[in-house]
Amino acid sequence: MVNLGSPSAPTPEAVGVYLSQFLMDPRVIPLPAWFRFLLVRVLIVPRRKFTSAEKYRLIWTDSGSPLVAHARSLATAVEGALRKRIDGEVAVPIAMRYGAPSIEEGVAAMWARGVRRVGLVPLYPQFSAATTGSTLDEMARVSRKFPGLTWEPLLLKPDDTAWAEAVVQQALPTLAKFGPIGSPERAGVRVLLSFHGLPERQIRSADPTGARCLASSTCCDAPGPDHPCYRAQCLRSAAVIEQALTRLAGIGREQVNVAFQSRIGFAKWLGPDTESAIRELARQGTRDLVVIAPSFVADCLETIEELGIRGEQEFLSAGGRRFALVPSLNASAGWAERLASLGAAWLERP
Repeated sequence: MVNLGSPSAPTPEAVGVYLSQFLMDPRVIPLPAWFRFLLVRVLIVPRRKFTSAEKYRLIWTDSGSPLVAHARSLATAVEGALRKRIDGEVAVPIAMRYGAPSIEEGVAAMWARGVRRVGLVPLYPQFSAATTGSTLDEMARVSRKFPGLTWEPLLLKPDDTAWAEAVVQQALPTLAKFGPIGSPERAGVRVLLSFHGLPERQIRSADPTGARCLASSTCCDAPGPDHPCYRAQCLRSAAVIEQALTRLAGIGREQVNVAFQSRIGFAKWLGPDTESAIRELARQGTRDLVVIAPSFVADCLETIEELGIRGEQEFLSAGGRRFALVPSLNASAGWAERLASLGAAWLERP
């Protein structure tokens, strides 16, 4: 199971190493290598490593990076769930696309144990070139070093109903703080689904026609495109989460908004952006706001600091009353069971 990664420590030096590895990936910043080098190594990293290190210090735990710690706990939970489903030994190691433990280290360790068949689970509910695409590229590169190793990507669909239900189950204790289902208090809650953003140029570059993606505000309403449009996937994810919220939590569709977070630089990104959406909801009279981050399966800097700390400050300063961030899936039972079922179905194939 592979997630994006984390610095090894909340220090400018460690954050600088992590940011350099991440941002120098051409899948992340699709620019000529020389220009990407100047942009990342000369302009972005020397400045950003200090501010990012301060933010990482706010979320760091005794177990280290929350994202890595949650990944380890999830691996243990998935292994346990898998052993109940199959007759035989199974290992569920974790790896990070950037940072440690690396994909190459994970494959080498499995190879040394005699493993020759690997199912790769990128822990990104929505496909993008910068996350799932880059992870598959790296696995392909690493696997060539181990002749005889076979591997297969095990991908969740963005509208996977079991995943969506696990997301909502994780939200139920938070929503319960805002009154029981059917109460006026619960009816007044707004839910913001905050997906990770992408620059619009990356959305357009994935469109082989060059004429469909972002050509209109309703471009994602038509039947699915013949390519993995990230925005369309996020909207499909939002739709199945909305259905589960209505069924399990009594939250109507009219109470749900969608936004995109974590924009960097001056390029135009997918909108509406989460920061502006939070402020606007408060200004429009929303008193109680619950935020769910469906792009993130483990709590990390983007959830704990960006949403949980800065997001709350933005909402309250704009006139909101109560703000709550739903924990990511982390190692929750429903999420572990969904991944175990994905792995079991793969293992049962010849």
